Amino acid sequence: MEALYLHLRCQHRKSVLPSPQVQPRRRPRG
Repeated sequence: MEALYLHLRCQHRKSVLPSPQVQPRRRPRG
């Protein structure tokens, strides 16, 4: 299930790059 975690991490990074407004809304937990 590591692929799923990596995919979510990659998606979050891509979402934060083009949309800086999503950073404060979706804050990763340590």
